[in-house]
Amino acid sequence: MRIVNVTQGTPEWHAFRLLGIGGSDAPVISGDSPYKTRRRLYLVKKQLEVEAEDDKEFIFAKGHKTEALVRQNFAELTGAEMAPLCGIHEQFDHVRTSLDGFDAAKYGVFEAKLVGRGVLEDAKEFGTIPRHHWVQIQHNMEVAGVDLGQWYGHNGSDNGMLIEVKRDVKFIRTQLEQEHEFWGMVKEGILPALDKRDDLIPNDLAILQELRDAKEFLDNAEANFNAVKAKLDLYGHPRVRGAGILAYKSSRQGSLDVKKIPGVKSLLDSYTERYVEKFRSAPSKESWTVTVDKKAGK
Repeated sequence: MRIVNVTQGTPEWHAFRLLGIGGSDAPVISGDSPYKTRRRLYLVKKQLEVEAEDDKEFIFAKGHKTEALVRQNFAELTGAEMAPLCGIHEQFDHVRTSLDGFDAAKYGVFEAKLVGRGVLEDAKEFGTIPRHHWVQIQHNMEVAGVDLGQWYGHNGSDNGMLIEVKRDVKFIRTQLEQEHEFWGMVKEGILPALDKRDDLIPNDLAILQELRDAKEFLDNAEANFNAVKAKLDLYGHPRVRGAGILAYKSSRQGSLDVKKIPGVKSLLDSYTERYVEKFRSAPSKESWTVTVDKKAGK
């Protein structure tokens, strides 16, 4: 690995990331990222779209307040102090990494993530970590030229879990091929295919323009309806009838916060998220949600 002297979170660091494929880009290219699609990543690399701050697990690059705690806890667990490091692959300039820490002799690459209770429970019970984290560590091991990585998941307060990750030679070979292909598309200006999470911008906007007009009409009509409805209080009676209208006042019960019932919260906390998820009902049928894009003109 060729070391690059840049500090995480600085303009120079952002420029360094734009010039190649980093660890957080790897799961996007493999199709494992819950945050970003290949097309969005392409637009970011081409500087046609600003990178969204969507990876809340990315602790160190943001100077997250838990950084000191995570480093302290890791040092207590291992006796090793990890410092951030940026580097480029020995053979491929576009394959690079921004490591949370590195120890070539013993621990390899270090990747810290701010995660929820469910992720920590899976790590503790099954020794598993999220797939996109695993892909990121595989990429980082390839860049660093080591066979070992350390995933340290932390909840941001006082609970952390350390999982050792070993190099997967077969996966890395396939991953590198995909990264080379993707970077070739960036260099040649070939837009990746649409993912179902991408926004389609059709050439024919007639339906969308018609829908926007209808949505604005509906919103205005609803606002006018609510304004007129408020005038019913002038009658001074809870039920009124006439002109083909029946109006009456009613109230709804407030929502029930079951966690405030004595004993319920502690009971729920005793269950794992995996267990609780068994009782979640099936998702509803897909339907369209329409909002006005205030950032775009008509």
